[in-house]
Amino acid sequence: MKRLLVAGLVGLALGLIFADAGPAWAHEEIDPATVPTGKPVFLTVNAANEKTVDLTSIRLVSPKGLDFGAATHEPPGWTVAKSNAAVTWTGALKPNKFESWGFEIEGADQPGPQTYTATLSYADNTKEDVEVVLTVTAATGTEASSSKSSGDGGKATVGIALGAVALALAVIALVTSRKKTGPATAAAAGEKQDW
Repeated sequence: MKRLLVAGLVGLALGLIFADAGPAWAHEEIDPATVPTGKPVFLTVNAANEKTVDLTSIRLVSPKGLDFGAATHEPPGWTVAKSNAAVTWTGALKPNKFESWGFEIEGADQPGPQTYTATLSYADNTKEDVEVVLTVTAATGTEASSSKSSGDGGKATVGIALGAVALALAVIALVTSRKKTGPATAAAAGEKQDW
């Protein structure tokens, strides 16, 4: 029965590990996720196509007051259209593939979270809107550092919840087993009594 408890604890530990994995679980993210104020920065938006049809475009709309710069990057075979407030990349990303598109921002004036809206369009004419947060920090003279995107919170919660469920089931199994066998039966079977 102790094995079940150990299995539950291992499940909880795995949930915590996956929760800390961050960007490995995120489907759409901006990298780096943290930038300093007042400096032009080149960023990438990363996306995975988890549908069964091609991803045909990504439109990224900037937060108010955080204009796009002059430079963009698109993967081979993709085209780009840009204004100060939006960038649209058009091409084809096959199902179960991952890609990165690049863009420059002129430099944020105010620290705090900045939310980009990404619209992913697919070959079957469906669209998916995703919010991706970029954190702007007060400039300290150091370069931008990469940190976890806030979009990974849902997956982290799922990992922790699954680990907690595994632990709870192990405890229930342990208690139920003890009630069925009772102390005398367990002692007769040679089990050490911890309680």
